[in-house]
Amino acid sequence: MVKIQKNLWQTKGKNMLKKEFEDFIGHEITDDQFKSVENVYNYHPVNLNVDEMVFLWQLGGQTMIEFLEEKALSFHSLEKRKESLTAELEKIQAEMDAMREAY
Repeated sequence: MVKIQKNLWQTKGKNMLKKEFEDFIGHEITDDQFKSVENVYNYHPVNLNVDEMVFLWQLGGQTMIEFLEEKALSFHSLEKRKESLTAELEKIQAEMDAMREAY
């Protein structure tokens, strides 16, 4: 599972505390529920903003968020894999370039 600082959205230029999200939706949620909200907000392939997250919660609650979280975490995993493969390709290219320069 992805590590996220507890109860705080850190991306997209805005920090949001769990309490702020609860104020938007009108009731308290558990830390685990908020972690799911953070995962969807941070990693879903559709770049969701806070208003959209609140709307999604109001539309389908935790069930909606859990459905979206599965895709968000899958997408994040693919992003990390892509970064790793890109770094490996860059390393290979550098080795090839060094071999060319030797001749």
